[in-house]
Amino acid sequence: MIAERIKATLGADTLKLELVESMPKQRVMKLFQGGKQVLFGDMPALKPYQLDVYQYELLILGGPVWVGSPAPALMNFLQQTKFSGKKVALFCCHGGGKGRTFSKLRDALSANTILGEIDFPNVSKQDTQKLNAKLDAWLKDISTR
Repeated sequence: MIAERIKATLGADTLKLELVESMPKQRVMKLFQGGKQVLFGDMPALKPYQLDVYQYELLILGGPVWVGSPAPALMNFLQQTKFSGKKVALFCCHGGGKGRTFSKLRDALSANTILGEIDFPNVSKQDTQKLNAKLDAWLKDISTR
């Protein structure tokens, strides 16, 4: 939802990372598998994607928080798609706290300039108008840097 709003607001291109092997449908099994990936540093295989990050001035990266960390798929993308000297903004969505998500992303992106970070707790339970206002203010802030 956040990525789609960013796309609509900025007219941005998006890349949805897709796993070669899908996560289980049952919530408990999905949480177990995702938590296991984070705790053991597993990097799930990604389906092929086409993206030349160097054609963009600004990259906005984000996704869900898994066990206080960025989703393993995002970390795998960053490991596979090494880039430097870019302006980067970070967002995350979570139901129980952002944990060390931003610090881990900053470490993985240390050769870039981080323009801003924002987290969205319990997105599906938020008032859409307030959520959009928060996101719009953040997008305006990072776009002026």
